[in-house]
Amino acid sequence: MSELAPVLSLELEAVPANGPSISFKLEVQRPFLEREMQWRCVVTMGNFQRPIRIAGGDPLQALCLAIDFTRWTLRTFEEGGGKLMCEGDRFPLDAYFFKPPE
Repeated sequence: MSELAPVLSLELEAVPANGPSISFKLEVQRPFLEREMQWRCVVTMGNFQRPIRIAGGDPLQALCLAIDFTRWTLRTFEEGGGKLMCEGDRFPLDAYFFKPPE
């Protein structure tokens, strides 16, 4: 995996519907060129989710897909009954992502 500085880093706690909570650091690394026309962003979430390398055709696409993967992973956790916490307060996931009008 790449050792680039993260674009974002955030300490969170995942509190599942059943079971012990998991404290983790969410990080999305800067996009890097892996080979021609293939850029990657590494997303890490500590013990909450295994690291994943997201690919895109350019750095913007790789970064957008990495952030969208993060949103999907956290949203799926909440939809399953879990809660996300940040510094002792409920993490307002909806405040971090654009929601198109219905």
